[in-house]
Amino acid sequence: MTVRHGNMLVGTTGTGKTTVSKILGDALQGLFKAGEDDVWYKPVKIDTLNPKSVSMGELFGEVSKLTNEWTEGIIPWLVKLAVANLETKDAE
Repeated sequence: MTVRHGNMLVGTTGTGKTTVSKILGDALQGLFKAGEDDVWYKPVKIDTLNPKSVSMGELFGEVSKLTNEWTEGIIPWLVKLAVANLETKDAE
């Protein structure tokens, strides 16, 4: 079974989060394109979002106090979408 991981980079403005993520993605993708024989070297897709633009409930999900129903947040939705895309590509 393959375990897939996501990375969340957190820090103040100007600390290099975007630069680090781009360098890592470029390195992994470069190894893939060079034909390196390792299952971990695959094309990389980076999703960037600004967590200050939404509430914590919208970001991670929340239970409605009125109906007691769970509403999925943006991050779980993105993770499910990414896993579904990987599973579809693995099946091809």
